[in-house]
Amino acid sequence: MKQALEAELAALLDESILSSKEREKTAFDKLVGEKQSEGYILFGCGGLGRRTLAGLRKLGIEPHGFTDNNTSVWNMTIDGLKVFSPLEAVQKFSNDVFILTIWSDTVGHPFEEIHEQLNKIKQITLVPFTFLYWKYPDMFLPYFELDLPHKTLSQADLITSAFSLWVDDLSCKEYLAQIRLRVLGDSAGLSSPALNNQYFPDDILKINPNEIFVDCGSYDGDTFREFLKKSPEGFDQYIAYEPDPDNYNRFKEFISLLPEKIIEKISLHPFAVSDQRKRISFEALGSLQSVIKENGNISVECISLDDELINCDPTYIKMDAEGAEPEIITGAVKLIKKCLPVLAMSVYHQFDHLWKLPLMVRSLTSGYRFYLRPHGNVGWDLVCYAIPIHRQKVKE
Repeated sequence: MKQALEAELAALLDESILSSKEREKTAFDKLVGEKQSEGYILFGCGGLGRRTLAGLRKLGIEPHGFTDNNTSVWNMTIDGLKVFSPLEAVQKFSNDVFILTIWSDTVGHPFEEIHEQLNKIKQITLVPFTFLYWKYPDMFLPYFELDLPHKTLSQADLITSAFSLWVDDLSCKEYLAQIRLRVLGDSAGLSSPALNNQYFPDDILKINPNEIFVDCGSYDGDTFREFLKKSPEGFDQYIAYEPDPDNYNRFKEFISLLPEKIIEKISLHPFAVSDQRKRISFEALGSLQSVIKENGNISVECISLDDELINCDPTYIKMDAEGAEPEIITGAVKLIKKCLPVLAMSVYHQFDHLWKLPLMVRSLTSGYRFYLRPHGNVGWDLVCYAIPIHRQKVKE
């Protein structure tokens, strides 16, 4: 199977940069056709819908409304825009372009379902938000793993090199689908979320009783709670870093309720993890979206794992740092080479992390085997697992 998937990848990456740039500029208008001047309805009034609305307003475009399948928001006003039921929206605005602004780890990107639902009422034009974002990239992009297709194509050699790293067919298939998403805006081939828990994929890895787990971006302790289920007491250390004060305090409160024999194995630090010790600007939102950001609302201390864990030999390092994963790897080069810990790296925060992060690790050592697993729908919570050869569940 891998050879066939590799051929598909090569064909996908064969498009010229010039061709892809032209496609980016025209895709939305070709889908919209003559309806472009009629107006817009945004299907989905959640975070993505509100983000899209804000961007359109900055462009001088005021949509006619939101619509949503959530009955509890019908007739509400969100960010100054009314939310219509789908039936009412189609009846009132059938000549508008409906833009699907749903991109969720749980719901997915249900284009076909919504298109069928609306067209049962009346024929309308429905366009994925992706193509709108391509049309106005300076306003909307980058957005997590989404960026202009030509940027992906410009790294074709690296993408091909990274393909060779994936061990199993599941990883290869998901990797190809992820590249298709970046190049064509097509999410149809993406895999359903893996059934096993994020960061603890039972099919490829077994948690050891003497694990020394390093959690970079520990949020409120959600990963630790899953870790406890896998290893209730049989671990040596759990070292966690969380710079957002609200998240940190929620995790700290949870730890305080645990038995003393577990508490003594946990160390929680209010730091961000990067490539060196420094102070940085940070946007603390008290949520999973807290992120290192210029002109953030607080300043936090940054550390590197090589400096911080001089007397520690970690066996597992998790990285979920909203885009700072390359810096974490750079700041842990000595540990990675010395200890060969399992590495669980989020690869969906930026478009090129999917190939950049595994290639970074491979450049340090040949001691890993690489797996790719989706833990959310349509690209969310995509994790690359670099597993030392001796810890693979399926031996070579």
